[in-house]
Amino acid sequence: SAGAKATVYLPSRFTDGYGMNENSVRNLSDQGIKLIITVDNGISSAKEIALCNELGLSVIVTDHHQPSGILPVCEGVVNPKIACSEYPNPNLCGAGVSFKLVQALGGLEAAEPYIGLSALATVADVVELKGENRVIAALGLGALAKHTGISALLEVSGSPKEQVTEDIAAFRLAPRINAAGRMGHPNDALKLLLESDAVKARSLALLLNDYNVKRQEEEQRITQAAKDMLAARDVAAMHAIILFSSDWNPGVIGIVASKLAETYNRPVILFHKKGELLTGSSRSIPGINIFECLQVFQGMFERFGGHAQAAGLTIAYDKFNLFAQEFENYLKNNISPLVFRPTMLYEMELPIGALSTSVISEISRLAPFGEGNPQPVFRSRRVRLENLERIGKDSSHLRAVAVQGVK
Repeated sequence: SAGAKATVYLPSRFTDGYGMNENSVRNLSDQGIKLIITVDNGISSAKEIALCNELGLSVIVTDHHQPSGILPVCEGVVNPKIACSEYPNPNLCGAGVSFKLVQALGGLEAAEPYIGLSALATVADVVELKGENRVIAALGLGALAKHTGISALLEVSGSPKEQVTEDIAAFRLAPRINAAGRMGHPNDALKLLLESDAVKARSLALLLNDYNVKRQEEEQRITQAAKDMLAARDVAAMHAIILFSSDWNPGVIGIVASKLAETYNRPVILFHKKGELLTGSSRSIPGINIFECLQVFQGMFERFGGHAQAAGLTIAYDKFNLFAQEFENYLKNNISPLVFRPTMLYEMELPIGALSTSVISEISRLAPFGEGNPQPVFRSRRVRLENLERIGKDSSHLRAVAVQGVK
């Protein structure tokens, strides 16, 4: 829209890995590209950007990940987390940084058409919903249904278009968009986001929905395989869960790591083995900054980047056992044992009878909920469940009546 001759390159996590890589840089150079603007990556790609400089390619990095070493030498770095940044919101997601760059170049009027997608990414990437992020999410979620591709995705996922909530964005829309890159190629998701024809958009939305079904099946398979590996181990005595397999889809292991971290209350790192390299995704638990912990071992990694609760890394296969043992020892010696005890925080105790529709309505005014602004949790004692009934697809959900007090 600014008049540039632009193209988009989305790397495949199966052939290109994550972020910039040498082959992609050389291919773009061969195509005659003169300027690369990264989105949500690049802050840890000093080597690849040095290659760009050698090839005569200019680079502007836009990213939100924590810098892990020397900043890349390029035309510019747009990242609210770099040490010299004075920007008041260090917690923008990658799309949020892009949104602010568009605003800086063309003003709020130029950025406004993209606030819906920025809101979707803000919720999906689980960044803090405080300050500016909260404004982006609150304003943008309401605009999502007007987007042709998102409207089609809402329809095929069985979601109402009247009010797109943070839950719909996080659990209906984002998984289907991400499924393209996890099970196929992210270009299929890009096509949906760029499509203005409603009929074509519906066809693409159905494709993403199919990808998501396959992703769920793959996720269940890998989760069970990981649990089988852990069955013979004393997980209670472990401080981290670190596993690998050549049979695991690298596009799904991050989701599985998140589920295992929640189940076992331990940081989890899962690797996909290909040749002599292990490519991994890590997810953490409250109280452990996984990026800072992994940074201690950065000298072992081929690639590394991330933030407090999630990180990606690549390591040589012959270093796996040493890394796993040393990382375990590091957590054991540097993290309080209390962190590994499962806890649930709640705001206050309330009798069930106090939760009227008017109270629920008042609480809803605090939305959108998410990281940094969680949904309020209340505790009620001496409650029993009656009239239990399995509902939903595959009877995977439960409906019951909660009764407080003694019979």
